[in-house]
Amino acid sequence: MLDRLEQDAWPLNLVEEIHLFGSYIRGALEEGDVDVVVQHTTDERWRQDSLDAMLSGRDGYVVMRQALRGRRRGVIFQFQDRTAL
Repeated sequence: MLDRLEQDAWPLNLVEEIHLFGSYIRGALEEGDVDVVVQHTTDERWRQDSLDAMLSGRDGYVVMRQALRGRRRGVIFQFQDRTAL
């Protein structure tokens, strides 16, 4: 994920902060997944893609989630809600 973030391609160039939480960060002996909070800005393309997705009944974060995750499984994302954790 960090390698993809360093490439600075859209939409990952919108990411400002990444925070880990949950069992992985607590050092659990058997982690089930990696929990990540993503803080990001928006641009006109993001707003349009998100609006189109929501109007079509799709998740507006699919593009960001796929860009961050790549082919990996077991990564759970939360967006723009670090303070709730």
